[in-house]
Amino acid sequence: NVTDWQTALRLNYIGEYADDKDAGATGTVDSMMTVDMNVSYVGFEHWTLTVGGTNLFNEDPPFSAADFVGYDQTTHSAQGAFWYLSSSYRF
Repeated sequence: NVTDWQTALRLNYIGEYADDKDAGATGTVDSMMTVDMNVSYVGFEHWTLTVGGTNLFNEDPPFSAADFVGYDQTTHSAQGAFWYLSSSYRF
């Protein structure tokens, strides 16, 4: 049954911005967009089964000269693609 399925798609966008001049950096930090998605099956009584992923296209954070690790840790995440499977039971 079509109504037994649910899906969600999320686009996460961080625009371009000036690099931290106080840290001695010049230039800009590029924009970044990641895509998250999940699909759930709710056709079982009380149960929901979900498969999904975050940062599906494994985007790397943009370079920032202001940080020793090479990206702005306060704004971006370096977590690559992450897939998951979950289930939940509702009483």
